[in-house]
Amino acid sequence: VFMFPTKGNKPASTGSGFTLVELMVGMSLSFVVIAVTLAAYTFVGRNLTRMANTQQLEAAGRRAFFLLKSDVRSTTQIKTAAANSLVLTLPTKTVTYSYSNGTLTRVASVVVSPEDVLLTTDPRAKILTHLTVCNFNYFDPSGNWISSASTYTMSVKEVELAFSSSLSNSADNLKTTKYTAVSPRVPLNNRSLPVL
Repeated sequence: VFMFPTKGNKPASTGSGFTLVELMVGMSLSFVVIAVTLAAYTFVGRNLTRMANTQQLEAAGRRAFFLLKSDVRSTTQIKTAAANSLVLTLPTKTVTYSYSNGTLTRVASVVVSPEDVLLTTDPRAKILTHLTVCNFNYFDPSGNWISSASTYTMSVKEVELAFSSSLSNSADNLKTTKYTAVSPRVPLNNRSLPVL
């Protein structure tokens, strides 16, 4: 007996699968998801880089402020007080701070503490790097800013350090970290000042 298929008894189609339109929609959605995921990873990566750079710059700034505060508070005489350099006479040594080519260095005349180094070529002498601006500011006993401190070193009662730095670990400008800080004014406690 020969059988013909009827309407309710269709044979199974051998070409089942996705249509071209379904494939294109699926691929488009996949590309969007991949693009969003890559953008999110890039954003997170840049933020983590900036956070790490900020932490590094802040730690260096805190160390520089601590050293300056320790030195200025025990200073008996200021030998040089310029915008980019400061030479302090302490009871046991002379300490020189100098800013040049994006680096603030601290050098002592003798080694008294672990922070003391004798040569600017010693890597430990570099207490701040990646600087774009670095200035020492000086104030008289009344709290007034002294514009030419090198002329009036005997009038200096307080010292302040202000700096800006910029750090980037790659050529990507979006990963560049900029950091600016100003130390509190540090008074000279070990020196008697002339009456003005």
